[in-house]
Amino acid sequence: MITEKAIEKLKAMRKQAEINAAGNTDAQAYETSALYEYWPDIPEGTMLEAGKIVQHSDGILYRVKEGQGHQKQSTWSPDTAASLFTPIPKPEESGTEDNPIAWVEGMESEEGKYYISDGVKYLCIESSGIGLYGKPADLARYFQLVEE
Repeated sequence: MITEKAIEKLKAMRKQAEINAAGNTDAQAYETSALYEYWPDIPEGTMLEAGKIVQHSDGILYRVKEGQGHQKQSTWSPDTAASLFTPIPKPEESGTEDNPIAWVEGMESEEGKYYISDGVKYLCIESSGIGLYGKPADLARYFQLVEE
């Protein structure tokens, strides 16, 4: 049986791990994704500081954009509020033609990298510098279809 003292110690250890994880690279963030708060479990009204990383139910980690700290509202979730959150690409997706990045709405595009959306591959022809809404097929300024 776990004692109250052991539970309190585990809570303190988790809190310290969360603090330590704040400086993680994107790859390290995915390796330790369990340390980041799960979006549905964050209480409404909780202040989300710029740079904070949260897990979303889609398996993607999202970062609160710089200068965009705000209070959590369930209607402004990471997967629907590109003005507040940036999806963090999974580290195993390098953006090469053989290993494209799975497109997530709200993602910033990076020139020269490859993305995949709905099973179709695209080459980014212009970095966006901002999170983009829509799919690469609808964003001709930024993406060129790769013929297979």
